[in-house]
Amino acid sequence: MTGPGSGTRTDDPLLPHLVWEAVLFVIALVSVAVLLVSAPTGAPILSNFLLSAGVTGLLATGVAASMRTATPNLAAGAISSGAGLLTARLVSQSHWSLLAAGLVAVVAATLTGVLLGGIAGALSVPGWAVTFGAAIAIQGLMVTLTQAGSIPMVGVPLPFGGLWFTLFLLVSLGGGAVWLVPAVRRTLGSTRRVGDAAQWGGVAAFGALAGVSVSSLLAGLSGVVTAQRIQAGMTTDTSTLSFALGAVLLGGVSVFGRRAGVAGTALAVVTLTAIQTTMILKGASSGAIAILAAAAIVLGLPVSRLMETIAGRMPARRTVDRTPVAGPPAYVSWPGAAPVATYDRDPSPRNPAGGTAHPAPPQDPVGGATHAAPPQSPAPGAMPQPSVGTMPQGPPTGTTAPPTTMPPATGWGASGMPSAQPNPGVRPGEEPRGPAGG
Repeated sequence: MTGPGSGTRTDDPLLPHLVWEAVLFVIALVSVAVLLVSAPTGAPILSNFLLSAGVTGLLATGVAASMRTATPNLAAGAISSGAGLLTARLVSQSHWSLLAAGLVAVVAATLTGVLLGGIAGALSVPGWAVTFGAAIAIQGLMVTLTQAGSIPMVGVPLPFGGLWFTLFLLVSLGGGAVWLVPAVRRTLGSTRRVGDAAQWGGVAAFGALAGVSVSSLLAGLSGVVTAQRIQAGMTTDTSTLSFALGAVLLGGVSVFGRRAGVAGTALAVVTLTAIQTTMILKGASSGAIAILAAAAIVLGLPVSRLMETIAGRMPARRTVDRTPVAGPPAYVSWPGAAPVATYDRDPSPRNPAGGTAHPAPPQDPVGGATHAAPPQSPAPGAMPQPSVGTMPQGPPTGTTAPPTTMPPATGWGASGMPSAQPNPGVRPGEEPRGPAGG
């Protein structure tokens, strides 16, 4: 059975993603406009919106990185909560500065991702299985070490929403642009492979390591900013992973890996955050907010399926191999130059056999000199052959042309037809007689 990832095609058309991102751009503008109109006068809605979008966007960008490498990091939410809890513990109980505590928490989150990505890559197993088990382990560890369920963090400044929103946009859009490089996409996306599951991943292990590591780094950074925002570290993930995963799928990142656009995740984060903030202003319950996150995931699945279908049916880019190959020998004139013959191998269906000869000019593409053939000594008694386009010049100087032997005169040729040569035995005015018996 052939699935979306079972073909041998490695090029990923960008046009379907660009069209969908244009649609998302319009939806995002409408959502933000509705939010600004619904906001009460004087309320800091814009700063809260930017901070919420920045925090969710960093986590969503991390999840998108793992989805692009076909190793979805389901532990991103637990890693984010763990980083925030570690930051709060170091600040409140060990009296560390927020910068030092946050840096240690982000490094710890990144090392966790390196470990999980290394396991997934070394064993050639799905990333979701490894990270789901890790999420349960991290959650259990946080609950065991923090009986109260949270650690307050007092006396730290509130984060600036515009800064983190800008950082989120730079990382998300920059990562999408880097993913357009064929070498990067082919190497890091090689985890999306086909064939028997018993085969080991090979270079795909590097993609798994990079995807989960980057995802965990951004999840840790998101957790530190969240703890700074709510002035506490929590042992539970407050549905942030659900919104992040929904934004990634709505943005067009393939659930099968590798195929993705540029700005889809960022636009989906802006849209969902605007809708969520509007619902909170209208007094929606936490259950309704959770349903919104679930709806984003459910709607994101057909979007991912649609992108796969359109990309799979688009014609692949045709390439022409113009490597010179051995062909029929070029005509060698004496004593001229020997042109070099080159042939274009066109693998397109219009010329499946290839081999249509296009003689190249007799010039060296490097030095510009012609390739002269070595002089050939003519056989004894043979006349030299002139080059094409030249008049015969007669025998070389100092030689004597061999005597010409004329055939015997006869009135009839060997074919029985009258010969053009005169018959010396025929008088003028008489018709020649045929051979005896004729």
